[in-house]
Amino acid sequence: MGRRAGKSEIGDGRGPTRSATRTARSQAAFADTNVDNLTGHEEWRGLRVTGGIVSARAFEYLVEISESMFRSVAFTAAPFAHTRLTDTIFEDCELSGANFGDSS
Repeated sequence: MGRRAGKSEIGDGRGPTRSATRTARSQAAFADTNVDNLTGHEEWRGLRVTGGIVSARAFEYLVEISESMFRSVAFTAAPFAHTRLTDTIFEDCELSGANFGDSS
């Protein structure tokens, strides 16, 4: 069990330290989601997806992926080109041929 961050660990008042930010992210609640539920959305936020194949059709309206975790998911030839990625983890995922052209 980790201890809770006290004021002395937060920093000098300008914002959280790197370790405090990492702890907050690691404790974030993710919503378990099936890859079949990803199609037709503009944003994927706070998701945990394990296994499966994400089709190119899932990216038709997608503009942002944030605060999410993907584990053992195939994104082969996925068109990430116009998608903003923020605080997202891809663990043991297949990304061959994925297009990250203009993504940020």
